[in-house]
Amino acid sequence: MREYRIHKNRTGYFSGLLSFSLISILLFSSCNNFNNKKLEDNLSKKKTAYKLDIEKTEIIWNAYKTNDKIKVEGSFNKFSFDREDQSFDSVYNLIDGLQFSINSLSSSSGDSIRDLNLKDYFFKYLTQDFRINGVLGRPINDSIDVIFTIFGKKRVIRLSFVNYVIPTSPSFDQVVELKGKINLAKQFNAMKAYNSIHERCIDLHKGADGVSKTWKEVVVNVRTVIINTSFDRIKNH
Repeated sequence: MREYRIHKNRTGYFSGLLSFSLISILLFSSCNNFNNKKLEDNLSKKKTAYKLDIEKTEIIWNAYKTNDKIKVEGSFNKFSFDREDQSFDSVYNLIDGLQFSINSLSSSSGDSIRDLNLKDYFFKYLTQDFRINGVLGRPINDSIDVIFTIFGKKRVIRLSFVNYVIPTSPSFDQVVELKGKINLAKQFNAMKAYNSIHERCIDLHKGADGVSKTWKEVVVNVRTVIINTSFDRIKNH
C-alpha cells in the first residue's frame, strides 16, 4: 500500500489549495449561471409546440350482448386526422376543430366471423362508404363535444376529456383520452343498423336465460399521445 505524505510547507500548500478551490468554484458558478441563463432565454424565445402522434393513437369500442351484458371489445386500425403534421401552441388549440376519419372496415374484434357480420350487417347501414367522419370541439373542463357526420347529418356527442403529462416522459409529452357512451337509437338514430346486426346475431346474443339481447349503448375510448416538439429545439440550442 502506497503512503502519501503531506508537504512540509503546510501553510503555503493549504493556502495554494484554498486559492485554487475558490477560483474553481467561481468559474463553475459563472459557467452554470451562463448555462441556466441560456436555457431560460431559449425557453422564453421558443414557443411551446404540440403535435399529435398518430402512431400512438388507439380507438377502442365496447359493445354488449345478452341480459348479463357481456362485453365485446374491438378497435379501429385505420384512421386519419387533418393535423397529423401540424404543431400548435397548446394542446387545447391542437384538439379544437381537429377533423378525423375512421375506416370502419378496419374494425377488429379478434373474431373474423364477427368482424364480417359487423361489416355487412352493421357498418354498412351506419356509415357512408364505410367512413366515420367528425370534428372535435374545444375541451371544456372535463368534457368535450364530438360532432359526428352520419349520412350527411351531424350528431353531437359529449364525451369525457382527460389530459395529463406522462410522468416518465423527459420531454413532458402528454396523453389525451376521450371516453363515453353512444346510444345508437337516441343519439345516432341508427336503428336500421342496430336492427340489422341484432337480427343477424339473434342466436349468438342469447344468454343463459334464453333471451337474445343486443344493447343499444356502445362505449368508445380514444387515447392518443401529444408530443412536445419544442423540447428538442430548446435542448439543442
